[in-house]
Amino acid sequence: MNNLPPIPTIEGDLMLDVFKHHSVRDLLPEDIGDQAEAEYGDTDRVAALGEAVFTMVVTSIAFQKRPPLELNQMQAERQRWLSDDAIMNWVSLYRLRSKVSATREARGQLENPEVTRFLFNSYIGAVYHQKGIQEVYSWVSRLIEPNEEPRKLPGTAAPKPPGTQAAAPADYPMGPPPGATPPPQSVPRLAYFNQVTTQMGYSVQWAAESTGPPHMPRWTVRCIVNGTERGVGEGRSQKLAKEVAAQQAATAMGTSNVSTTHTC
Repeated sequence: MNNLPPIPTIEGDLMLDVFKHHSVRDLLPEDIGDQAEAEYGDTDRVAALGEAVFTMVVTSIAFQKRPPLELNQMQAERQRWLSDDAIMNWVSLYRLRSKVSATREARGQLENPEVTRFLFNSYIGAVYHQKGIQEVYSWVSRLIEPNEEPRKLPGTAAPKPPGTQAAAPADYPMGPPPGATPPPQSVPRLAYFNQVTTQMGYSVQWAAESTGPPHMPRWTVRCIVNGTERGVGEGRSQKLAKEVAAQQAATAMGTSNVSTTHTC
């Protein structure tokens, strides 16, 4: 896997405990007392935390896929990412087992799917505990979608600096009918296009199609005004493609001096 994302680092005593097999810990009674006094308790707690966090993250990523997956598709994607095969593969690619200290008799257990899952969940829990949910979310999204941009945690978009406004759209080429007011900055261009064409009595139809795999579609949308194709847009989502098509249609209609006789 050439595009394996860098694994987040963990530090301190928590890192040592994550990579310490219980066979070694059982030989050192003082380790049990040290873990009990640690802020994270013990690795059993960390692994339980990691399991919950990982399940939430992969479920959220499956939920965010566009176009939206049907429920059964979303559940299938989720189960694929949570499977023993996936976790065994990731642990092997990151060579995490080689970092685990274990007795000679116990080293063979490290290949066990249950032990491997415990190690992976412990690492996820440690990253969450030390770095936070966004670090886990970004890493896992790149791990399961290596060809996509790292996803951001929903609801964490950076707020705009005080006093700034969104850039005003360029002058709309298509002249609005008498009485129509220019769109305020808060109104999307597509909404204004629909408003103007409705006021002018135009018939607008949209033809959309997608190509490519379901998890990475490419949308093409055609804007048809009074039976004539006036704009074509492409994008990673149907909405973006529709916006481009609307802009092209508005430009074409404005430069061709569309009249109120509706002869497009």
